Amino acid sequence: MANARAFVTVLKSNLTFYQRCPRRFRILQNSLIDDNCATHYSTSALKLKSEISRSVGPSVRLLLTLYDIDPASVTASGPHHRLLKGDVLQHIADNKLEPKPFQALARQVTTDVVKKDLAVADVVTKSISSPTAPPLVLDDIEYIDSEITSMRKAIAQRVSQSKLNVPHLYASTECLMVKLKDLQQSLAEHGIQVSINDFIIKACATALQRMPNINCSWIEGEIIALNSVDISVAMATDSGLLMPVVPEANTKSLEEISRITKELGLHAEDGTLQSSKMSSGSLTVSNLGMYGVKEFTAVIDPPQATILSVGCEQASLHEGSIVPVLNFSLTYDGRAIEADQAVQFLSVVKRLLENPIEMGL
Repeated sequence: MANARAFVTVLKSNLTFYQRCPRRFRILQNSLIDDNCATHYSTSALKLKSEISRSVGPSVRLLLTLYDIDPASVTASGPHHRLLKGDVLQHIADNKLEPKPFQALARQVTTDVVKKDLAVADVVTKSISSPTAPPLVLDDIEYIDSEITSMRKAIAQRVSQSKLNVPHLYASTECLMVKLKDLQQSLAEHGIQVSINDFIIKACATALQRMPNINCSWIEGEIIALNSVDISVAMATDSGLLMPVVPEANTKSLEEISRITKELGLHAEDGTLQSSKMSSGSLTVSNLGMYGVKEFTAVIDPPQATILSVGCEQASLHEGSIVPVLNFSLTYDGRAIEADQAVQFLSVVKRLLENPIEMGL
C-alpha cells in the first residue's frame, strides 16, 4: 500500500517527464509495485496513465474544440496510445461532424477569458484590501500645489505631441576641438569674443546649406523644403524653455551670430522677446554643456525635423596626447529624413567643427 502511494506521488510530480519516457514509467512501476498492492494502486495509476495517453498537441486540441469532441471517444493510434491529428480527422470523417458555429465558439472563449479575469480581479481585490497593505493616506504627506503657468502648459502640450506623433531617431558622434579652441583664442586676442555655441550654430547653418535635403519640415503628411537656413537656439529661462531664431545664419559671420544670440539671450531673460523672433527655424541647437552634461538627446520641436543636442567638452586621449572633444547627438524625424542622410549631415558638422576655417568665418 505504501509503495502504491509512493508510485502515485512520484508519477504526479513528474508527469511530463514520464509522459515523454514510457520506458522510465515501466521501470518506476516495476520498482515500486508488487503483487500485494496491485489492487490498491490500479485505480489511481491507470487514471494517471490515461491522462498521459490522452495528452494532445495544439492542433489536436484545436480540432477537439472546434468540433466539440470528447477525446475519450476517439481511437488513438499514436505511440503509447497518443492521440494524433489524423485520428481526430478520421473520427470527424467517420461521424460526419460539423464544426461548432462561430458565435458559440466565441461565447465559449469569451466566457473562459472572463472567468480568468474575474479570478485575477478577485485576487487583486483581496490583496489590496488585506490588512497587511494599508491604504495610502494623502493627509499624512506634506506637499505643495504648484500653479501651472500658460507657458508651462504650452511646453507640456508641444513636448507630448512631439513624442506621441513624431518618430524620433538618433545619431551621435564626437569631434576634436583642438583647432576650434585655438581659433577661439586667436579671435579673443583680436577682441572678438565668441562662444563654442556660436561655432556650433555656424557649423549647422553651413551644413544645412550644403545638404538642403536636411533643411526641411514635416507638415500635414508632406516634406516641405525650406528656402532659408534659420537656426533656433534653445534657451532656459525662469518661465520655461524658449527657442528664439537666428535668421539666415548661413549668411552671417561668426561675430554676427555671437551678437544676435547675446541679444536674444538678454530679451529671453527679461521677458521682452518678441514673438517674431520665435518663428520656427530649420534646426534647433540645444546645448547643455555649461551644466556639465556629457551627452543627451533632445525632443524635436515640430514642425522642425531636426534638433542637435550638445554636451560638455571632455578630455580624451588622441594619438598619444590629451585633447578636448565634444559629444553631440542629432535627433531627427524619421518621416522626413533617412538614416544615411542624418549620418552624412553629422559628419559634415563634425568636419566643420574640427576644421572651423572651412566655415568661412
